[in-house]
Amino acid sequence: MLLLKTGRVLLAAMTLAGLTACATDAERYYSLQPAASGGADQTRTQDGFDYVISVRPVQVPAQLDRSQIVLKGRSGDVSVLNASLWASPLPDELRLAVSSVLTQRLGVPDLPLSAVPDGLRVWLVNLDVQRFDSVYNAASVIDVTWRLQGQTGTTDKAPTSVCRATMSKTVGTGLAPLIDTHRESLQVLAGLIAQQISAAQAQPNGNIAPPAQLNVPGLVFQGCAQAKA
Repeated sequence: MLLLKTGRVLLAAMTLAGLTACATDAERYYSLQPAASGGADQTRTQDGFDYVISVRPVQVPAQLDRSQIVLKGRSGDVSVLNASLWASPLPDELRLAVSSVLTQRLGVPDLPLSAVPDGLRVWLVNLDVQRFDSVYNAASVIDVTWRLQGQTGTTDKAPTSVCRATMSKTVGTGLAPLIDTHRESLQVLAGLIAQQISAAQAQPNGNIAPPAQLNVPGLVFQGCAQAKA
């Protein structure tokens, strides 16, 4: 009888341990997209917009092109978190995050090129992320180059601007504060692009000037250059 009771206790303990392990190993998902806000009005039809944007697929370093969150150590080592995942692969999360900021601030839709109505101006946004460092309990670093071009139709040779900026911020303890800091940094970087599009759209020749508002803590702006269309 004592042996049977002991066996039941051991079985219960093993079951509890198994459930605890499952709970510990449960996958958690994180997103870089900003919270929805009551920003610019986007209820108009496409015919009511003066222009649209098209955020292209984002380029990231090969080791980050995955769904798992990758942490970088202070000595340069990396750790892949198999149970802490992006809601979609990192390039998609970055594209959606930038797109969300631009559409909210500019009040225009983000459309694939194939869906842009004939004769409507579209601003093409290409992003190349050189660094997306997640240093646990320490820092968030995002180094990005973006290429901005406005065009109307497939034969339009509009000016093109290539810019680069880095956002570096310290983070609190834990993974959630790190993700929040990445999200905030992306909003700053996307805000620079929104500035450029808004100002260039108001110019008759469509020339693209560097963003004007650069006094942001943690932001290092390397400048812009005109490129061939």
